[in-house]
Amino acid sequence: MDIKIRIERRKIKNLNMYLRPPYDEVLVTAPIHMPESVIRNFISDKKPWMEKNLKRLREKDKEAGSQGLKYLDEKLKAECVRRLELFLPGLIELWQERLGVSLASYKLRVMKTCWGVCHCKKRTVTFNKLLGLKSPDLVEYIVVHELCHLIEPSHNKRFHGLMDRYLPDWRSRKKRLNSAESSLLPS
Repeated sequence: MDIKIRIERRKIKNLNMYLRPPYDEVLVTAPIHMPESVIRNFISDKKPWMEKNLKRLREKDKEAGSQGLKYLDEKLKAECVRRLELFLPGLIELWQERLGVSLASYKLRVMKTCWGVCHCKKRTVTFNKLLGLKSPDLVEYIVVHELCHLIEPSHNKRFHGLMDRYLPDWRSRKKRLNSAESSLLPS
């Protein structure tokens, strides 16, 4: 598989890799002063992972498109929001208290690549409207995940420790969330 790779230098500490729709390239972000050889070695080491995951994501995207989920109609979006409004505020309140954090606000929007995004400095979270198609325990996983970012912004050992402490079964929930079987859509 021929993989197009785009490298961007940023004011960051670590190398990062991103796979985003339409999955026709891989974005690698690198610290500004990192030697080119280190970046090239990183890319070379990760090439098998890139190939495997690009293939999987392309197939998943194609499958979602064939099911009509890629471009949700307004009625389905409204139903997702309605479902989320039933329990999302309560989950957020409960987990803010348990974690000792406070969220300034949250919003809902359809997102293609993630279930939630935490804006740590603003103390806001954007949740994917498509979570309304998922069961409440999976929505809870996303709420805890995003609120833990108010304590630890990155996905490092400390972050995983917080997730393990507060939601010990988070890994199985994550796996279920990203499987097609977790949808509440009628078959």
